[in-house]
Amino acid sequence: MTKYSNAPFLNLADGLTKDHLAYSMNYNLSFEDERNGGLKAKFGTQHIHTSPSQSKLISATYERDVWLLDQTERLYERLWVSGEGSFMSGLGAPHVSEAGVLIHTVYGVPYLNASSIKGMVRDWAVTAEVENDLIDRLFGTTEDAGLIQFWDVVFCDVTLEPDIMTPHYGKYYNGSSATDTDSPIPISFFRARVNRPAPLILTTSSRASKDDLELATECVIQAFSEFGYGAKTTSGYGRFTVTKEADDVKSKRWKAIQEEALEAEQRASEEKKRIEGEMALMQRVAHLSQSEQQLVLELYQELQTAMGENKQELVDALKAKEKMEVATRFPKEVGTVYRQFAKQFGFWEKPSKKLIERLKPLKEALKGINE
Repeated sequence: MTKYSNAPFLNLADGLTKDHLAYSMNYNLSFEDERNGGLKAKFGTQHIHTSPSQSKLISATYERDVWLLDQTERLYERLWVSGEGSFMSGLGAPHVSEAGVLIHTVYGVPYLNASSIKGMVRDWAVTAEVENDLIDRLFGTTEDAGLIQFWDVVFCDVTLEPDIMTPHYGKYYNGSSATDTDSPIPISFFRARVNRPAPLILTTSSRASKDDLELATECVIQAFSEFGYGAKTTSGYGRFTVTKEADDVKSKRWKAIQEEALEAEQRASEEKKRIEGEMALMQRVAHLSQSEQQLVLELYQELQTAMGENKQELVDALKAKEKMEVATRFPKEVGTVYRQFAKQFGFWEKPSKKLIERLKPLKEALKGINE
């Protein structure tokens, strides 16, 4: 007899996508009767995929992080990790079945843990006979932190696939002799298949040099290729290809950052001019009543917005008779600004027949008043 979990908030079917794979994994289990009458949890047969919303969130988070790193101007490297097959991580993690899977607690996807990556790379450097002083300098010791910091590798497109391993000599692993009388014990687990490369970010401390980062990068590339990550690497799991980010991609990103900085500087300059203009205006209208001051300030702000955004609907609204009347009543305070606005949009010198009569009073009021 086979029973399936029936969590009230999750009714999972084959191929169903959820925004946190741990839910799909934990609640899509079968419980099969054993000989002693108990129930044993086993994984289902479906493949569990990341959802579009998960992928979008993870990708956006990485782009934000890289943007922030670029602002610091500190040395860092963004590598791209591509899976050559499947990997297993967290088999010993607590789980209701025999084997667990390391799932990111926030993003809900299998990932490569930063501390595990660092340990793997350090072991490779030792095996490759990199100088001990360099290893300690880059990756640290129990007393001192290293110059290189590793980030988690969180995959935005990954699939959990059911798998099985069958140890034939269970008693041997408990210290007994290996004999042909042992019964194989199948163990179900999930392997993770990477469908799209994910970034591995290496950041540095302020003491690190470009040579330090380049050496650490080379160690990472070789360690992933030769050692592999996670469990059962000798059986072909956990093999990855790591590549550097292309120089033209970095250049484009830097160019975009510089353009954004220039735009921000221009916006700040325009905002400064706007504030200075309003302060000067308030000095000019200090003799007016509070209601008149408010009237003049509103028209001034509308004119500044129209001149800055250059939208036809704003221009048309400011051609209204009541707007010109306000400018005529207060020629020194806001009439001069209206004249500047009208010249910018070409209806001061050559107004339409409809506007000629409206502008006459304002032009009379502005005679003798310099721009």
